[in-house]
Amino acid sequence: MASASIIVTIGSTAYNLPILPFDPQPFNLRQTTRKVFADAFPTSSRASMDTLLGFKSEVQKPPLYVGRFTNYDRSHIATGENINAMFPGKVHIGPLRQLATWTSPATATSFQFFEGISKLYLFGVGAADTDEPVYVFTGSTTTFGDGTLNADDADVVKNIVGMAQRGTLVYALYNTRDAGTHSLASTTNGTTWTPIADLILTSANDRIFGGFAAQGPSISPWQYIYALVWNTAAGTETNGVIRPYVHDGTAWAAMTGDAILGDNTAPRGFEPFLGPDGFMDFMISTKDRLYWADRSATAQSVVIKDRLRYTFPYGTYTGKLAVDPDGKSLWVTDGPNVRRIFWTDTSGKIEAPSYGPGSRHDLDPLYEGLPADQQGDVTAITPSIINPRWLYVAVGGLTNTTKRASIRVLDTAIGKWHPPFFIEDAASPSRVITALYESQFDDGIVRLMAVSSDNGSGGNARVHFFVDAPSNPEYISTYKFALSGFVESTSYDGGLISLQKGFYRIVVTSDNLTGTTDTDERIDIQSAADNASLGTAQTVGGTGQVFGVWTDGATTAVGTDGVRHFMRLTLKRRSTSNTASPRMTSFSTEFEVLGLKADLTPIRQYEFRVSLDPADFTPGVEAESPKNARDILDLMEKNRPLLKLAVGQDAPVGSEVKVRLETPRTQWRTVADVRDQNALPVDGPGYEDIKLVEVR
Repeated sequence: MASASIIVTIGSTAYNLPILPFDPQPFNLRQTTRKVFADAFPTSSRASMDTLLGFKSEVQKPPLYVGRFTNYDRSHIATGENINAMFPGKVHIGPLRQLATWTSPATATSFQFFEGISKLYLFGVGAADTDEPVYVFTGSTTTFGDGTLNADDADVVKNIVGMAQRGTLVYALYNTRDAGTHSLASTTNGTTWTPIADLILTSANDRIFGGFAAQGPSISPWQYIYALVWNTAAGTETNGVIRPYVHDGTAWAAMTGDAILGDNTAPRGFEPFLGPDGFMDFMISTKDRLYWADRSATAQSVVIKDRLRYTFPYGTYTGKLAVDPDGKSLWVTDGPNVRRIFWTDTSGKIEAPSYGPGSRHDLDPLYEGLPADQQGDVTAITPSIINPRWLYVAVGGLTNTTKRASIRVLDTAIGKWHPPFFIEDAASPSRVITALYESQFDDGIVRLMAVSSDNGSGGNARVHFFVDAPSNPEYISTYKFALSGFVESTSYDGGLISLQKGFYRIVVTSDNLTGTTDTDERIDIQSAADNASLGTAQTVGGTGQVFGVWTDGATTAVGTDGVRHFMRLTLKRRSTSNTASPRMTSFSTEFEVLGLKADLTPIRQYEFRVSLDPADFTPGVEAESPKNARDILDLMEKNRPLLKLAVGQDAPVGSEVKVRLETPRTQWRTVADVRDQNALPVDGPGYEDIKLVEVR
């Protein structure tokens, strides 16, 4: 005779099932707990952090890429600042920002860089008649000195719009403030200029927009100089005409192929590239579209094609162009993003995918963009000459006091962004970087140059430079580092977004740490769970290479509970020297799955022996016969419904536990015949061993 019963509810119907004591155990119901997850099945015999018992760990190593705040993977972090994580093996502080000596004009919005005859030039707009429009760099003093063009041309140079090298001469193309006859001057040394008399500007509305040297057909490179003249049509931008000219070293000649730009449009960029037919073509950009100037086999002929009619988000800096080092593709600024322009065949089919760094990113659908204080339009671009797969991009600042300008590096081979190695500090908002250029003239030292000004309007214009910015600090003993920089990890949930975890330790591996004070190289570690603010910083340093700290910032605590976790690791150098940096090789979080966020208690399971002896059934209740009991058990097995379990006929309402049947069931003919697993008679004696598992 059964000494107890259970009540199993399926839907709204409660079934009473008699249960027997386990033999030889003197109890009817066995209650135990079980793990939330089964042990991981090893895929190899190799030892790893994941094979350790008791916790799990995710290890991140450089190179690192940014732009994923929630979509975790081991090669990505959320963001960073003043950090160099571009190379395998080591994360360093980013390069030190240095200032060049430059007596800038009051207005310097359009200043650009050019290199030729082994010299680096800075050219653009002078605000007054006495302003110098071109400067020449001297590496030994890091000074941009007076180029003397304003003294060598009596016409008073207004602005230089383009520079070009032809043979051993460097040319400057410019507009004047008066009715002068000069628009071109040449130099052999950068400081003594010979004006060339010509009459390119035949209309009062003509303006020289830009120029460059390009390879002529079947003759030596850089034989021709090309200029773009823009006619503003009665002083407005409406229906402005662009007209290309070519110079062979003796005189200018108008090229065939004028084009009328769209309404309210002015040219913004003018760059050469190697066209699909093997000739040097031009790309002309405006604030809202791109024009392809397809040069024929003769230097004096060009067909301007409206090939790309993208609608750029109008802005001050849309339509800027840069050419890849191989000359076969270009980059154009498209509001908060950059696009790469390339062609797949000789017919001239053009593709222009977006690479970010704004939220739109065609190549990586998981890319989530930039932090709020770093958002904004792309204001300057330039490819690296040292590492051609890298593109330097300046973003943000503008007129918003909450946005800081930054310099970022795009790995063009895979379409991913490295952490920015420079961001303007919070004390310098609204500073805009308007020009970028990488050069090793005139002293062979590689420098990334940048021009910035207040609100991009030219006020307080400065030239910054970063020595060996694209290089691996491990191989340059003279590398100079910024004072500090950080990486901030993705908000990590272990792939289990609904489960509560215990985040116990942050483990950092690093070397070249000397101590924990301002006179040492060190790392500050902060973390937080879910949406909490970053906790107390813990400083690690000294001679050790592996450091583990509690996630809640205490020295004796046991970690932090939460669904997600993130950390910030700030690398700091000593204040008395800029030639050393911490070298961080990896970082990780150790955690353990605790259970569902709503209920952290262990999952329960119930084992019992259901009697199928007619003597154990009570007439007048559900499952009043062994046949009914078998039907109920078959239903539970077949449909696997969510069940409610109550122990005892007098169990109070609300005390039920949600369970499911765990299969297979174990069937026995009699209590004594425990090895006989033949099918039970429909109404005969016997029993079944049942296991129900809690569901939460």
